[in-house]
Amino acid sequence: MTRSLVVGVGGCRISNDPDTQLVTYALGSCVAVAIHDARSHTGGLLHVMLPDSALNPVQARRTPGMFADTGVRELLRLVENAGADRRRLLVWLAGGGYAGDGAQAAKIGCENYGAVRRALEYAGLAIFKEETGGSTPRTLRLHVGNGKVMTDSAGQAR
Repeated sequence: MTRSLVVGVGGCRISNDPDTQLVTYALGSCVAVAIHDARSHTGGLLHVMLPDSALNPVQARRTPGMFADTGVRELLRLVENAGADRRRLLVWLAGGGYAGDGAQAAKIGCENYGAVRRALEYAGLAIFKEETGGSTPRTLRLHVGNGKVMTDSAGQAR
């Protein structure tokens, strides 16, 4: 039986239990980063809320997953400590849209998306697949055992 571990806003969780599913909900302007190493059956999920830890360094030390720069570093540290090899990681992104009206709502999602991409590039990781942008909130699920990632937007699974 598959058990679900929920990753909240600013959260970062990993697992190497093949019967575990990592899930995060309500991705609007936030960006989810899912990573998986098929050989070690290690997966991780990050729910980024803001682009840069310089916005609040104290909060970044307490909750590194809240920010793209510190969150990606923390996610990689955790999965590598659990046995994943960075060279085998597949990376998925979801979110980075806008959850409201006006240019400011769209700007936050774009900034988060860009910051996550830069952090991944700095870490030497390419994005395998993404479902980003738009105005529909998304849910992302990563099944640790087989590396399958599913997103759904407003109740439509993909």
